[in-house]
Amino acid sequence: MTNLQTYTVTRSLFTEFPNLTRQTLLSSLTLAGSPLMTGTIPSNLPTRITTLNISDTGLTGVIPSELGRINSILSIANSPGISGTLPSVFSTFNQVNFVNLSLSGSLPSNLWTISPSVSLAFNQFTGSLPEPGATIRSLTLSLSGNQLSGTIPSRLSANVTFNSFLISNNLFTQFPDFWRSAPPSNIRSLALENNPWECPTADWCVNTSCPCTPSPTTAAPTQVVTTTAPTTAPTTAPVLCVDTLSLIHISE
Repeated sequence: MTNLQTYTVTRSLFTEFPNLTRQTLLSSLTLAGSPLMTGTIPSNLPTRITTLNISDTGLTGVIPSELGRINSILSIANSPGISGTLPSVFSTFNQVNFVNLSLSGSLPSNLWTISPSVSLAFNQFTGSLPEPGATIRSLTLSLSGNQLSGTIPSRLSANVTFNSFLISNNLFTQFPDFWRSAPPSNIRSLALENNPWECPTADWCVNTSCPCTPSPTTAAPTQVVTTTAPTTAPTTAPVLCVDTLSLIHISE
């Protein structure tokens, strides 16, 4: 069959990625629950695919940059054999989910404009959040379970309403000043837990989602006091006084 528009396989015993090069009309591809499927994601998928869902597979390798042409939903999840960095060509999706893979490196500079919904949770991304530009398109952002650090961009305090901003289980330490007085009213769902926040954070979350760790104080240098033992006067041998008279022999 070469006229398929939707191809969905779940809970399969497939051991390799299906050959779909002849499915020129294919627009939606779902492969889920195929842990025996090994190999890599092919770069020559049909060009009309607008929705791709791959999850719970044994696939390995990198995410092909050719998938950047998909303009609707790109979801690859629960396949920890998928590694490498996030291709910089990704920019025009409606939804991006790369969850529980082994992606690493820095977040792309266009993070805030890739898609209205971006989930890169439970990977190995490092570094800081890129500073958003004048336009913010990614209003649902999940970055939990990585190794991110640095500061929270000040643009998150602007009049832009976010559906969610989830950064729990990372390495953030600097709590943003613009969140100290009150929880952000422009973010409907906020997750800050399990970051090593330095004190102070904010009263509204210090006992729940943003407990902090006091900065280590520098111990005062130990002052070494050298004391000189008092000089003890040399002991003078006692002088034996002898009564010479007692040594005189008296003759009768």
